[in-house]
Amino acid sequence: MISHVHDDHFHLPSLQRLPKTATAVIPYQLDPWMAQTLRRLGFAQVAVERTPEVQAPVLNRGDRLSPTDGVEYVGSGFDWGRRDEAVAATARAQATIIQAALAEEQPPPEDFFERFRAYFTALVRRNRLLRRRTTVPIAFAVEGINERWVVDCTSRQVVRRELSQEAPIEIRVPPTVLFAAIEGEIHWETLYLSNRLRIRVPRDLLDQEWNLWRMAFNFPQGLLRDRLRFLSVRGLRVLRRRYPELTRLALERLRAPSQREPERDI
Repeated sequence: MISHVHDDHFHLPSLQRLPKTATAVIPYQLDPWMAQTLRRLGFAQVAVERTPEVQAPVLNRGDRLSPTDGVEYVGSGFDWGRRDEAVAATARAQATIIQAALAEEQPPPEDFFERFRAYFTALVRRNRLLRRRTTVPIAFAVEGINERWVVDCTSRQVVRRELSQEAPIEIRVPPTVLFAAIEGEIHWETLYLSNRLRIRVPRDLLDQEWNLWRMAFNFPQGLLRDRLRFLSVRGLRVLRRRYPELTRLALERLRAPSQREPERDI
């Protein structure tokens, strides 16, 4: 059973080691990426279940959970308000292991930009809300590449520009991570939450930057296309049975505000 797409739960190398005869159970949601990825990995049995709303206890190292006695907390709880400090401390402690893992990452192919352009051109073309709500260019500064890759939603263009040509919003990201997201090897939400991502965005443009991520997370094929698969028999059945739920999920994701802090250094 897999709860969500973050790498600490949906880790592809770990999933590849599991027997493909196992049944993978995932929550029902608008985004079919989890089910598609599991089937691509070789899992023939993928059960998409409607999960109830539950409140789970947060356990820290040393805590114990008993079905009869509940939770026994041994130490103080984790301070989520200081999670960035905890991540930085862990990264320093595991620096040798992390550097070894990064050194093993394979560089993207020579047609990396062409794939980037094809992906974001399709994303912008399929999402009218993205074109309407994102009116400033968003630049990707890919590490190790001496140019910016700019997504202009208004003109529906994805172009290369020199580093000296700045954009109102800039996203700095390692090439391996960006390529993995474009190819569907990691979910865009995993990239968004990665501490390898650096953003520069003024406060008044936070919503515009968030629009790009919102559509990449939830509607990469467009608000309707492939999300509900209207033309398939199964899609029509799901639509009839779960129309209120689908509508609620779509509206929640479209209205969700940005959680990004403005003016991050890059």
